[in-house]
Amino acid sequence: MSLFEYTVDEHLKWVAKENREDGIAIGKAEGIAQGKAEGKAEGKAESILEILNDLGTVSPELTQKVMAEKRIEVLSHWLRLAAKSESITGFEQQIQNTP
Repeated sequence: MSLFEYTVDEHLKWVAKENREDGIAIGKAEGIAQGKAEGKAEGKAESILEILNDLGTVSPELTQKVMAEKRIEVLSHWLRLAAKSESITGFEQQIQNTP
């Protein structure tokens, strides 16, 4: 094996190691971002239910529907609706057509 071949081989090993480390870092960053998004969604869902609980008893079905929703834009919309709702029934009617 010539010195050039050795150097290329070692360089390729180094590149593979760096790519592996970059992949791990990217995976960690994506995991952190996903965790933050899930936490934000859960917080909004809990806020919706807290507001609705001030209006009366929230059914287990509605609780499950709110907690199952993971789209931040939908939860933000529902949070505004909950804040403006005069009743749980009114809130449920308004969210029925959410895609």
